[in-house]
Amino acid sequence: MPLKKGEFNSGIKNLKPFPKGKSGYHHNLRIVKCQFCGNDFPTIGPCAKYCSTRCKEKCRPDNQKKDFICEFCHKRFKRRATNNVGRFCSRQCSGLWNIANGNLNYFYRAFLYLPHRCDICSNNDFSVLLIHHKDRNRNNNLLENLQILCANCHYKIHFGNGRVRHTKIIPIINYLKTKEVNNIAIT
Repeated sequence: MPLKKGEFNSGIKNLKPFPKGKSGYHHNLRIVKCQFCGNDFPTIGPCAKYCSTRCKEKCRPDNQKKDFICEFCHKRFKRRATNNVGRFCSRQCSGLWNIANGNLNYFYRAFLYLPHRCDICSNNDFSVLLIHHKDRNRNNNLLENLQILCANCHYKIHFGNGRVRHTKIIPIINYLKTKEVNNIAIT
């Protein structure tokens, strides 16, 4: 039964088709069995055969897939050939290849060419080291503009010794201290 004027669909289980030419769900929700894995899944599409794109891709015949060799790890893999696919077996290999071939972002460039220690306090704990842009322009990624700092020194450069943050907090702390002193005096 199509919807009448003023009627609304109430919940996905009670869907009614809209009249032709109107927007909205025009098919009832139905349960379909995936042709690859056999799991049941709900769909409103008229031609749904697979529960996911992974199942759809695995169900493709092997004659549509071609053999490739990853340019980074040299692992063999099969993939459907499209425009720029087939150079790498994964996104990780693609990213590592870019780094190895000089397409570095500023983080890798700094750690590749600068000493691995904080320029201010000489902290060499790798887990706390960050990259600082000296002119504070994140688009200027020249090596001369990059500086390796620990998290504490980087914070101090950007926020001073906490005075920017503390200008709002100190009055609140002072108020709470006076309130505690008054509460202690009353009780």
